[in-house]
Amino acid sequence: MQTMKTDTTKFTDLIALDASLDQFDFEPITSKSVKALKLSDYDTANALTEAAEIAAFLADALETNDEIYIAKAKNIAKQAELRNKINDSLDIKHANLIMERVKAGKEKLYTSDEVKKILGF
Repeated sequence: MQTMKTDTTKFTDLIALDASLDQFDFEPITSKSVKALKLSDYDTANALTEAAEIAAFLADALETNDEIYIAKAKNIAKQAELRNKINDSLDIKHANLIMERVKAGKEKLYTSDEVKKILGF
């Protein structure tokens, strides 16, 4: 009997919500209004930074059994892998550059205790 009361409450809440929305003037959604929305571009390949993330992304795509979607997912995965290789290479080059500067006396690496002291902790 309790579930019936809950269902009735939900229904009553929906009616109240519908009535409260009547006070607003909503414009119909058209293709022009959708194009006017300024949405940020989301690049899935940039978000896939680990091999496990790429594998999970491809596994999800394969579950759809949609050949076009799977092909797009494979393309995104290849882009992600390439970007990750480039980023890894740049990280190594940057680290090597810093170490060369340290060895040449142009840079100093600080320990965590030294950083705390500089910051006043």
